[in-house]
Amino acid sequence: MNKTMKLYIGLVGTLKKYAEPGVKPEGFIIDTPDGAMVGDVVRMLGIPEKELFAFTLNSQRLEKSDQPVREGDKITLYSIVTGG
Repeated sequence: MNKTMKLYIGLVGTLKKYAEPGVKPEGFIIDTPDGAMVGDVVRMLGIPEKELFAFTLNSQRLEKSDQPVREGDKITLYSIVTGG
C-alpha cells in the first residue's frame, strides 16, 4: 500500500493561478507520496521551473529542490517578479 502525507502549500504572486479552483492559493493542503521532495511537489502542481523564483520549507529558504518533505511541512513557492 502506498503511503501519502499531507503538506501545506502557499503560492505567491503569479503562481496563484496553479491552485485548484475553489482553494485559497495562500494556503491549501495536498496529499503527496511518502518520500517526496520539494521538487516533486512543484512538478505535481504543474508549475514550470522558469516561473519559480524561490521556495521555502517551513519558513526556511532553500537553494535546491531536492530537500525531502515530511508530514505537515509547509512549502511556499514564490514567482519571479517582473516589471519596469
